[in-house]
This record gives sequence, structure tokens and C-alpha cells, in this order.
Amino acid sequence: MAQKQSTLQRSLLNLLPAFFAFFSYVIILLLLLAGLNNGLTHLTFLKTNTSKLSIPSKLSESSFLKDLTTVSGTDYVGQDATASSLGLADLYTTNLLSSCAQFADGSVSCTRASVSFSWDPITALRLDITSLQGTYSETLLKSISSYSKVSHYIVGSFISSAVLTGITTLSTPWATTFAAVASGLATLILLSASIAAAVAFRNLSNALNADFGASGLSSSPGNTGIALSFAAFAFSLLAAIILAIRSRANPATRRRRGISTRGKENALLGDEEGGEDIYAKADGSSTKKSGFMDRIPLVNRHKYIQVERQPAIVTTDVAGQQTAVLSSASSAGARTLDSPSSRRETIDSDWNARDEYSHGGARMSVSEPESEAEQDPEPAAAAHPPQQPKLKSEAPKITVTAMDAPLLPLGGNAQTRDMNAAYEPFSNSIWK
Repeated sequence: MAQKQSTLQRSLLNLLPAFFAFFSYVIILLLLLAGLNNGLTHLTFLKTNTSKLSIPSKLSESSFLKDLTTVSGTDYVGQDATASSLGLADLYTTNLLSSCAQFADGSVSCTRASVSFSWDPITALRLDITSLQGTYSETLLKSISSYSKVSHYIVGSFISSAVLTGITTLSTPWATTFAAVASGLATLILLSASIAAAVAFRNLSNALNADFGASGLSSSPGNTGIALSFAAFAFSLLAAIILAIRSRANPATRRRRGISTRGKENALLGDEEGGEDIYAKADGSSTKKSGFMDRIPLVNRHKYIQVERQPAIVTTDVAGQQTAVLSSASSAGARTLDSPSSRRETIDSDWNARDEYSHGGARMSVSEPESEAEQDPEPAAAAHPPQQPKLKSEAPKITVTAMDAPLLPLGGNAQTRDMNAAYEPFSNSIWK
């Protein structure tokens, strides 16, 4: 029973980043659907109240028309523009994809949702047909232009974040690294979109209050929408952090990084006993899994050439001088190590073998040839006088032993485990 509870708790902990990513996905989806079919209108980024709007008529500043109106009793000046006279609602809310109008009777009317949506307060509130036309400040015009440009980025960022958080939720159980990358991208996009939305809507709200506050119009940023966008960012950030930590401790990730599973690296990743061998087989052997590039011939295949003792020969030049030289690499003098097992055995034996370059000097012995006396047989008759013996001489024979063939006293490089020194025996003696 305790084991089942432990397994259940472990499974829930493994799904924790998926839950966080799912929460972020739901929040983003709600923000995108706000205003669709006249619903979720309270998830807004900007509120504009027109219930107290009162704009003087265009002829209200004419004293002549005012006097004429007083004398004749006919209105030549015109009435002040109000929300009801302009056909406006009492409250306007701006969402990501649409805007909604809330009337005094409680009815709601929202515009059609569009990815390219951008709210223009001058046109939407019909301020361009009132006496305020042409009196807009430069700050208001810049704020409207900035919001119009950044609104497309905000909408695109929230849509991209929704896709990435959805992918993170689905891929977390079996693709930790991929889910971590998707969650990280969603987190960065959400952060930038939330900051851009908060700045753009706040600047627009301040500009509306500065220009039309005296006419009874008031505006404020929608704290609900901005707060939810940062909440989605927080959940996505938690999911990204957990997935990043888990992907670093994933054995598959460690194999791709080339980290040994039997050394101290695993202890740094949280494995106290060094971890299990990810290449271990059932029979106890360990073989690294080959990748795609390892299956291609002559790719990533190192060829180690073993330098062995070369047999010495004696050559005679034109002048008759005999010199001991090393022959070229014979078939037994150079061999290629192909298999991993033979490569390891041969390399180990090379390190432990005696260095033939440690003493230097070829051992040479000279032997004098025997003189052969060629004498004619004894004369059969006295008529033949005795002849002097003829001697046939030969050049001395020079024998060169193949061991210690170099004729210079060279320093040894045996058992140093230095690849440069081991396969270049002349470097330590000549060039120092």
C-alpha cells in the first residue's frame, strides 16, 4: 500500500510541469476568447466610461448666436453632445481581439473578433463629429499610433504562447527536453507580450484622461486582463524551470552530452551512487549505442598506427662503404587497429612495452674473413719448380643488430601516456 502511494506521488510530481503549462494555456485561451459571443467581457485590458460625457456644441462660443437664441427663442447654438445624443454606451471595454459596449439597461454588444483588431477611441466614441475635432494633443495621437502597432504583436504573441503551452502540456510525459524548450519559448513570449500590453494600454488610458477628462470621459487600464497575462507567464515559468532541471538529470540527455554515468559527473547531477550504466547489457557488458553517423563508413573512425621495431639492413654505396639503415615499414611493422577490443589490448601493451629508443646506438660487430691458401699439388717431377701460394682476401664482414637501431642517444618516452611524446620519440632529445 505504501509503495502504491509512493508511486502515485511520484507520478503526480512528474506531471506537475504539465499542470502548470495547462493552467497557463487555459488563462491565455480565456484572454483570447474574451468578447467572443458577448461573453467574458470583464477580462479586459482597457475600460472607458462615457456615462458623464458632455461636450459643448461647435457654436457654443459664438456670442451672436447665443444672443439671437435668447431673443428669438430658437436654438441657433445647439445642444451639448452627450453619450445618449451620440448613441454611445455607458462603458466600453477593449479586449485582445474585440471591444464591447455595455449599455445602461445591461445589454452588451461586442464587435467581431479579429486577429488584426485595433481599437481607435476617436472613431469608436464618435469624438470626430463633436467640437473636440482637431483639438487632439500630440501625446494622444502618438499613444493611439503606438497601440495600433503593438496590438498586432500582442495578439500574435498570445496565440503563439497558447500553441507552445499546449505542446508543453502534451509532450511533458515522454519528451522532457522538447517540452522544456517549448515552455521556455512560451515563457519569454508571454513576458514580452504582457509587458507590451501593460505599457501600451496604460499610455493610452493616460492620454485619454488628459485630453477628454474635462469633458467627462474617464479611462483606466483593465487590471484583470493584465494580471491574468502575468499569471500565465508565472505558470509557464514554473513549468520551464522544472522541465529544465529534469532534462539535465535525464539519462538520455547525459548520453547526448557524453557525460560518463560512472564518474563524479553523475554525483553532480543528483545521483549519489554514480548512476546506472546506460549502455549496460543483460550479460553485464557495456557497449555504447551507435548513432547515425557511426553507421557511415570512414566517418568518425580513428585509425591508430602502431610504431614497432624496424629491421635494419646493410647497404653498400658507390665507394664501397657499408652503412646500416632502417628499412621501410614492412607488413609486420605497421598494422591498423580496427576493432575496439584489439585496439585497447594493443595500446595497453604498447604503453607497457620497453622503449627501444631509450638507449640508442646500434650494436655492430666486425669479423675478419679467413685466408684461404690455394697451393698446387706436389710436383710429380723435379722438372717443375715450386710455386708461391696464392692468397684470396675478402672485405671484412659487418653485422648490425636490429635492436636499438637509431645511432643517436635518445631519451625514452615509455609509459608516459602522452600521445604526442609516445608516437614522436625523437622530439624530446633533438629539439631541446
